[in-house]
Amino acid sequence: MLQLNTTQKLSKKVLYYHLLNSAIFVVILVVVFLFFPKNQMQPSLVQALNFIVPVLVILIPLGNYLSWKFFSYTINEQNIIIQSGVIFRQNKSVNFNDLQNIDSAFGPVLGLFGLRKVQGFTSSPGQLIINHSKNGTTTQRVPDVNIILEKDLAQEFLDLARKGDIQKVQSV
Repeated sequence: MLQLNTTQKLSKKVLYYHLLNSAIFVVILVVVFLFFPKNQMQPSLVQALNFIVPVLVILIPLGNYLSWKFFSYTINEQNIIIQSGVIFRQNKSVNFNDLQNIDSAFGPVLGLFGLRKVQGFTSSPGQLIINHSKNGTTTQRVPDVNIILEKDLAQEFLDLARKGDIQKVQSV
């Protein structure tokens, strides 16, 4: 149940989801490293990879664990406050009345864990990333609210956000 005005931590299911993603990446990294023909590489590159790959095998899951550990959120009737970051702490407050679009989505792995990704967008120009390249200009929107919640909590959050007169609520 969604608790208002109380700082909440992400559930352990979210941690397990991130650790599973880390494990898949690490397995692919190790398999590629083990089966890549090292006799065709310079010895200094082989030494560097012999150091870098084990470090990544440790740092990637550790980084996901620490991100989960230091993430918290508080929801009240008017807004959501998200605190995140391991080294550089970040506090973000988004008023429900400012949200113009809120999406709830899940894929097979999120669904396996009973989780949903909730993303909320405002009209803030700070959420736009503009990339210029020789192929043209592309624009990407970064959500102001980006949180993975258990299915029931995600639905309660969406219902609460709808009360903030959001123009468009979409569940994918």
